[in-house]
Amino acid sequence: MRKLFLIVPALFLLSCHNSPQTNNGAKQPIILYGGRPESQQEDSLKQLYAKPAAQLLSHRHSHYSNKELLSFLDSIKNFSMKKVVDSINDRVDLSNNKRYPKDSLESKTNFNITLSVEDFAALKSACKTHKIKLSFAKRIFPNLKFDDKVIVPDLLYMDFIPFDKNANDFTYFAIAFYPYCPNNDCGQDRILYFFDSNKLIARHYNFFRFEPCNYHFKTKDGSIVVYYPECFDEGMGLCWFQNYFYKYVNGKLIPVLNIISSTGLDEIGYLPRGYTMDSKIIRFEPLTVKYNYTVSLPTKFFNQEEDDNDKEVINDSVIVQYYWNEKLEKYYPKYPVKLNDENMASYYCQEDSNMVFEYLFAHSNADLIKRMLSSTNDTLKSAASIYLDTLKSYLQTTHRFR
Repeated sequence: MRKLFLIVPALFLLSCHNSPQTNNGAKQPIILYGGRPESQQEDSLKQLYAKPAAQLLSHRHSHYSNKELLSFLDSIKNFSMKKVVDSINDRVDLSNNKRYPKDSLESKTNFNITLSVEDFAALKSACKTHKIKLSFAKRIFPNLKFDDKVIVPDLLYMDFIPFDKNANDFTYFAIAFYPYCPNNDCGQDRILYFFDSNKLIARHYNFFRFEPCNYHFKTKDGSIVVYYPECFDEGMGLCWFQNYFYKYVNGKLIPVLNIISSTGLDEIGYLPRGYTMDSKIIRFEPLTVKYNYTVSLPTKFFNQEEDDNDKEVINDSVIVQYYWNEKLEKYYPKYPVKLNDENMASYYCQEDSNMVFEYLFAHSNADLIKRMLSSTNDTLKSAASIYLDTLKSYLQTTHRFR
């Protein structure tokens, strides 16, 4: 499992200001962390929010009155989250290599390397057998790194991924290597090399986690768009897979879009919110995506001796169209009223998120939460009250944003 650090601007809610401080007085950045070594996955949810945040739902009573919670909700609603959303989305944009160190195995690199006629012919032959000589691979593929155990013997396994209608055309295609596994049956990581005919134009690292996936489509102008899911976080009760889209443009492979593929966090009592979001492409022209999403909130403060109690407060779907901007060379969404960048970001899922995503959710769904808080339905009212109580208690108890 790979680590992702997102450093976002401090949230200035109510009278809270300045960055949190460590014991020695130094300012401490707000860090969102995604991904743990597999040996730690089993306990990852228990550590999801640093103490005492994980204990906030374990008390048996509310800290605040209904009036105080409404006032707190209004303060969240009136606060601009744009810089926070921009910072998060900037870190999710893998094309800028901010997730990984420059020139590391995981970084993305563009090339303009033309293979000789002989080398290109040899590569096409290797594509048919899915095996390539080690010496040849090292010579034509820059920064090719792998564990010694993947050499069987003096040969490397590789996947040939054609993007042409006829695989034998070898116009647009990719080659995949698995640096820690002899083949694609047991690996979680892969290195993708993209070709435009006999030109090597890009190298991508992809942490796919379960099964390598490759998709592509042709646009109305005849260009090829390729996309694949990247695992940002996955463990017991949580997952986050993001789809990344790249387009062949004038001999280059450029990033044009990234969207949620599948994300979810189980609400199991001591977490303030459970949620899921899944996407499905239903049309390529214009690029059209259907999102299904749910949200559940606890209706009782957590008691380990009792069954979990939660209420599904959102179960909805929405269709979003993405339009190509020729000048900026990117896809841009045309959101319906009930969805936007901020709301989408609240469905990202990371461990030790320091509640940032919860404040995004509360901000973008303030009207819904306010209606729930004023509802005659006791279950809905309790869910809204406990949710806001947890958020406000987190600020007051941890001073995270002070």
